[in-house]
Amino acid sequence: SRELKWDFATVGDRWVQGLEFAQDGDSVFVLIEDELHEIDVVTGKGATPVRLPFRAGCFSLTPDQRHALIATWVVKLIDLGSGGVQPITAKPLTERINGIAIRPDDLQLATVGDGGQVMLWDVKSGDLLQELKGHNANVEAVAWHPQGQFLVTADDDGRIIFCDADTGAK
Repeated sequence: SRELKWDFATVGDRWVQGLEFAQDGDSVFVLIEDELHEIDVVTGKGATPVRLPFRAGCFSLTPDQRHALIATWVVKLIDLGSGGVQPITAKPLTERINGIAIRPDDLQLATVGDGGQVMLWDVKSGDLLQELKGHNANVEAVAWHPQGQFLVTADDDGRIIFCDADTGAK
């Protein structure tokens, strides 16, 4: 077992918007406003952060961890090696995006947000595939089942919905 002896909570008055472990568990990605940091979990040291094109409200790493999806009102794909940006959604949504998760097969992503919004998108084309209904409050969290067929979402009223992402069935 590794002993962790660091505290990266020295971001001052900047907000941490999200955290996600690397698949190998050796580092953690930290979204701090308009920067994405990768921090070694043993030493607490980080590489030069990737500067984002806007202040993101949430992020999700792609399964290969070479890219990150970032979102607030739009979704963009960031190449973590080059910093290159590719838009996923062409125009801003009418509601703020509070959470984002990419399907394990790398082909779809789910966004959740204010107004009960749960949307499934094609990663390559940026097309909206479907909008799932069921939440009446702002949706704050989303996760895919490891096999990729199921999606779970949670809202401000404490309602958690588990559904089949292919059919929309709850």
